[in-house]
Amino acid sequence: MLVTDSDGTAYPGSTITGEVQMFDTNNLKPGIIISAHESTLAAMAFDMTGTRIATASNKGTVIRIHSAIDGSRLFEFRRGVRRVATIYSLSFSPDSMFLAASSNTETIHIFRLIYQKEKSSEETSSWAGTFSRLLGDVAYYLPKQTSEVFTQDRAFATVHLQSAGMKTAIAMNIFDKTLKLFVAGYDGVVYIYEVNTNEGGECKQISQYLLFNFSQNSNNQQTVIANDRRNSLDESRQIYSSNVSRNESNTVSLSSKLTNEKKSDDQLYNTALQEQNFPGLPSPPTGDDE
Repeated sequence: MLVTDSDGTAYPGSTITGEVQMFDTNNLKPGIIISAHESTLAAMAFDMTGTRIATASNKGTVIRIHSAIDGSRLFEFRRGVRRVATIYSLSFSPDSMFLAASSNTETIHIFRLIYQKEKSSEETSSWAGTFSRLLGDVAYYLPKQTSEVFTQDRAFATVHLQSAGMKTAIAMNIFDKTLKLFVAGYDGVVYIYEVNTNEGGECKQISQYLLFNFSQNSNNQQTVIANDRRNSLDESRQIYSSNVSRNESNTVSLSSKLTNEKKSDDQLYNTALQEQNFPGLPSPPTGDDE
């Protein structure tokens, strides 16, 4: 596991505990060591500025954000206490105000990064602030491990996937002045959700795209691996559907790709999309469009 930004690199510093070893790539020398977790690391991510690093351990319940400059702990979030989870991916929003975490459960959590001063101001004017202060008073008299549960922030927004257990990679970016969450699954589907940065809650799915990975089988054939039935919305709000059985698709021999009778990877990809009535990802701009 290795994460990098323009100024540094971070990697696990221990195979026993959750230490993060920073490395200064500009001066080519080791940096600080951050004691992020008691158990080994499962995921890490830098923010866009490279000044913050988010980490999750193999227990998957607590996610922490530290300063990449001095190693101080800035934020701590609890994904949940009901069950241990494996964190697959962490991602900051471009403005570093939100952090998303995907795991082997069906829920993706999005946390809002509120500085203590701003947080105190918001909580003071709400009943939640009163409740939070009461919990804090009670937590003072409880053992440390118990009190930490009360003082953690819950998810600001969530995404519920169709199934649990599938490995995912996530990213956040701003399009059309709104924050979008991108979820890429190992089933070849990319989901796009809109995050309500004011109210939070359940994120709205706005579109999805089917991708195809070509894999070589025992017969030296290249197989287009299809996915289960899915629905998707494109920009014109048309609904696309696909009834495709997993792995029931056409194959092409790798050894005969040079003959006129065989199709290229791009041709196979486009043909599969047409046959299954699924939108593909937009094509990148050509040199003539620049």
